[in-house]
Amino acid sequence: FKGYSFWHAQRVANDLGLKGMRFFGFDSFAGLPAPRGVDRTYRGDFYEGQCSCSKAAVERNLDERGVDWSRTFLIEGYFADSLTPELRPQHHLERAVLVLIDCDLYESTTEVLSFLEPLLDRGTILIFDDWNAFDADDRRGQRRALGEFLSRHREMSLAPLFSYGHYGQVFRVDQPPQV
Repeated sequence: FKGYSFWHAQRVANDLGLKGMRFFGFDSFAGLPAPRGVDRTYRGDFYEGQCSCSKAAVERNLDERGVDWSRTFLIEGYFADSLTPELRPQHHLERAVLVLIDCDLYESTTEVLSFLEPLLDRGTILIFDDWNAFDADDRRGQRRALGEFLSRHREMSLAPLFSYGHYGQVFRVDQPPQV
């Protein structure tokens, strides 16, 4: 939420010689929306405004680390408002190579997956940063959102590649959805 993973991704791509890769960051910059439904917990694990960092602060963090703004795009807004069908042609988004889905909540992850659907291709890497949130309960959070997405796209298959940290899981798209 402060831009560091975003910067690190660009740095790694540069180290690998992927100079033409573009980077898109989608964020409200106002923190999480108010958790609703399955996203609410009795412990209050997630709350409205959590992980808030202004766009200006993120841009400063990225500037300090030398981000290449000619191939970096920050798109502000909650996903329901910012992930529009018009955005794909506007930015010539045709295929996603690597996607970090770090939005904690079921509802937010559902919106991201809907937007990504036509961009997924064989070999796309999906990183779910909060895969094991909600005590790794398949009925909540990112696990539920992906499970529902896959049930609507039975032809799609994902290969789990590895987990990282306490919460993260990485998948490769072996068979993309039929769009």
